[in-house]
Amino acid sequence: KIEVYGGNSDCYLPLAFLNSIFGDNIATIPSYNGKNIYLFNGNVSADFYGADYYSLLNSNEERKEDVINYNYNILCFAFDKLRGYTSQMLFTDFNLISMGLDGTLTTYYPSIKRLLLSKSYKEYKCGIMALFAGLYDGGHTTLSSREHYILDDNTVEVLSNLDDVSELFTKYVGQVTLSNINFASIAKLEAFGDSISYINDEGKKVAKPFYYYFSDQYKIAYIAFDNFVINIELWGKYYDGDKSVLAELEKTDTYAFVLSSLKRAKTDGAKNVIFDFTSNNGGQVIALNGIYGLINGAKTDFSVNYIPERRRVKTSYFVDVNLDSNFDDKDIALANELKNSYNISILTSSSAYSCGNLFPSLMKDNGFTVLGEKSGGGSCVIRMDFTLDGIPYYRSGILTLSNKIGENIDSGVEPTYKILNDNGIIDYNKVFNLEYMSKVLKEIYSTE
Repeated sequence: KIEVYGGNSDCYLPLAFLNSIFGDNIATIPSYNGKNIYLFNGNVSADFYGADYYSLLNSNEERKEDVINYNYNILCFAFDKLRGYTSQMLFTDFNLISMGLDGTLTTYYPSIKRLLLSKSYKEYKCGIMALFAGLYDGGHTTLSSREHYILDDNTVEVLSNLDDVSELFTKYVGQVTLSNINFASIAKLEAFGDSISYINDEGKKVAKPFYYYFSDQYKIAYIAFDNFVINIELWGKYYDGDKSVLAELEKTDTYAFVLSSLKRAKTDGAKNVIFDFTSNNGGQVIALNGIYGLINGAKTDFSVNYIPERRRVKTSYFVDVNLDSNFDDKDIALANELKNSYNISILTSSSAYSCGNLFPSLMKDNGFTVLGEKSGGGSCVIRMDFTLDGIPYYRSGILTLSNKIGENIDSGVEPTYKILNDNGIIDYNKVFNLEYMSKVLKEIYSTE
């Protein structure tokens, strides 16, 4: 129901419709907020433009009928046709696939449909919040900067009192908590002490988002990073000849940090290296490509399923391991040297999401040991999109990551060696206990 305007040679389509098809997280994307056109990309959010961007959404004006209908139809189009369906969504995939978004809302969540079609911006914002609560899939499909214009006391009160929405909204609020990450941070601090700690914005001592820890007694090195991050600006300076920035890169860039940590583990005499992904919630695939290449012969191979055509695409990346601006046999030799210097494992939990889910999948596919708990999942390439009135959101796109035999990994990666407590979840008291992990690694690798 997306209308097309034009004559014999010219064709006009709504901006939001074009964004749904052509938008991504890197390119500059135009958005119309009902009054003006704004430009977005992966580094610019609505927060950049301040309160003016949301002025119409927060006004007492009535929504126009044509905008209401267009907006609803474009949302249905985006989530029916341009989304990689996931196993974790609170709206069940079965309903969306068989009935479409409109059918799902009409049948199971009529209050959400009513709010989305309301002339009141106040009610409409409640409908958008409820819609994205139902579409929540672990973190890829979500509103952008929702706290500034939607998740207020009015929204919570309205949604909590709707019979067909209250349970859904309660589940959503429960799913987005960070309790598991907090438990992991506390366990790391108790095990490894102040060497991995820092004081956060709330004045609490927590584990560093990047840390390296080595036990001389057990010859185990832990390498942890909570996000995959590439510092493009500093790498540009490095490859332009300013080698002095490497020290700063090792503090701010995941690839540089892991490369230096693997070299450090080799110098320290580590027999085992454990990548700690218990708090890793993803990030930039380009960083993942580089890091995995460090332990896989300077090359990263992974496959993507293209949902509309049911086609699988394999992609390979080559990594400049020795940082000399070239890819050659020297890079392969150095990567193999790093790989063969110790036994490499990865520690996962339900908090390991997106790239934090893809990395253990790659490791498992290629014979590395995955320890701990099933990873949290997330397999779709993210697309940035907008409602017709300019609300920015992210959507799991139609490219879905898979393992080497083409299976969707959205629901997570099973460990090859489970370390769980009596409740069936990861046992943090064990995975950061050096004596216990030393016994586990000896059992796996049959080494003394």
